[in-house]
Amino acid sequence: MKKISFSFATAALLIASAVPLRAQPAAPLPEMSAEVHMLKKDGQTFAQGKIYMTHNAARMEMLMPGQPIPMVNINRMDKNLMWMLMPEKKYMEQPLPFDPVTRNEIPKGWTQDCAPGETIDGHPTDKCLIKGDVGGKKLSTTIWKAKDLNGVVIRNIGESGAGMELKNIVVAAQPPSLFEVPADYKKMELPAGMSEMMKKNTPK
Repeated sequence: MKKISFSFATAALLIASAVPLRAQPAAPLPEMSAEVHMLKKDGQTFAQGKIYMTHNAARMEMLMPGQPIPMVNINRMDKNLMWMLMPEKKYMEQPLPFDPVTRNEIPKGWTQDCAPGETIDGHPTDKCLIKGDVGGKKLSTTIWKAKDLNGVVIRNIGESGAGMELKNIVVAAQPPSLFEVPADYKKMELPAGMSEMMKKNTPK
């Protein structure tokens, strides 16, 4: 389970201007696709995949070392749900964890401190330190927002120094089917204890 959910939730938090929280909703993220590079502390790529995004959903396909096929997670921001697709045509559903790469607002009670950042893969950025509480544990991560892409997080480096980066971003409409569970997949029910733990560890 932990390995399956790595591509969104763990990547966002591990990897992973003092301004008030936004009073107005952030600008919608563009429809786009990109390469995802998971980075070690030394900045070297150890896993690679693809991300597809629309205004209210995101899909990540990540091939982890030693795995024969990519793991697939679908974040549905409009439903506040994350679906994890399994190779045996099954899927699990959980409350949507906070992921700064796919959410353009930060959770209530979190803070962010932004300053001009460097250009990454041709995109000018703002560099922001965001801090908050998840499941009673204080966490922080540093994100670089592409200013020419309505604030898409193009790099995310967690407290450990590891993180992720988007490369070769292509802005274009994405097929709606990418963000739906295939019709022939069956839902797996999570154990009650695991379900409650996930709810507890999801920022409100």
